[in-house]
Amino acid sequence: MKRYIETLQADIYDVALIYYKKDEKPKIRLSYTAEQLIRSVGFLKAKNAEGYHIYGRPEGLKYILLDDIKHEKLLELAKLKPCLLIETSPRNYQAWLKLSFDPEDYQYSLDIGRELQQMLDADQGAVSPRQVGRLPGYTNRKQQYRNPDGKYPFVILRKYQNRESSFHPRGGRAKNLVGKGRKIELKRYSMSEVDFAIACQMIREGRSDFDIESRLLQNLSGRNKGRCYISTTIRKAREAIKR
Repeated sequence: MKRYIETLQADIYDVALIYYKKDEKPKIRLSYTAEQLIRSVGFLKAKNAEGYHIYGRPEGLKYILLDDIKHEKLLELAKLKPCLLIETSPRNYQAWLKLSFDPEDYQYSLDIGRELQQMLDADQGAVSPRQVGRLPGYTNRKQQYRNPDGKYPFVILRKYQNRESSFHPRGGRAKNLVGKGRKIELKRYSMSEVDFAIACQMIREGRSDFDIESRLLQNLSGRNKGRCYISTTIRKAREAIKR
């Protein structure tokens, strides 16, 4: 927990305790400073032993949680420079990314979370800026992970480094940042440009046209695009990569 706090460097941490049988006991919501969270480790450990899952998150829109990351996605995740990698069950992970800027509002942080979720095929339901993740050092109380001896696996902090993510949004709204006394304007990209960038990246990774098409289909909800749009995008991306 000390490494978790020292890495995230947040002022406030939101904590949620959820009993393994949700209908039997109410959820417990708490708010701690870093010092209070450290002092509460004994209390949280006792509640965990009672059967509560122990969740938490740093307060702030710049902290992005990615949940349910498969082992084979870890190399792709590493390129984004997450600050925390937590193994929540065998070969299944959560990651925290600390953005290099503060999103201006909840919706922008949510958009960024969704973009990252799609890149890594993470859990779609865990991208909210209010979503809590499992805290390391406590056990995962899901019955499916219970060992024959009745014990549960610990949530393990695998990697930690106090750093900002290399990720920058490719889609969505334009955003002004202030740096060294001047404003820096980030370009607003169209969704078609985002599709093209995704296709190029997947081609560099050696992915098939079928994989790329499946990925781009996720972006087309509510967009009126002709039936040849995806194949044309992939063809142009391959031509660009060859050049």
